[in-house]
Amino acid sequence: MSAAVQTESFWAALILAPLGFTAIGAILGVSAYSYAILTAKLGLPPLPSGRWLIP
Repeated sequence: MSAAVQTESFWAALILAPLGFTAIGAILGVSAYSYAILTAKLGLPPLPSGRWLIP
């Protein structure tokens, strides 16, 4: 019984973890992209981490 529950939770974590990381990555990517557009329009200094956040 417990082995089946552990297997199901393992597959659920295996499926849900990439989705969560993808959502976090999409939010970070969109915010970094919009920040890059804002800095380009307003002439603000870009974030040092923006170089590797934005492809």
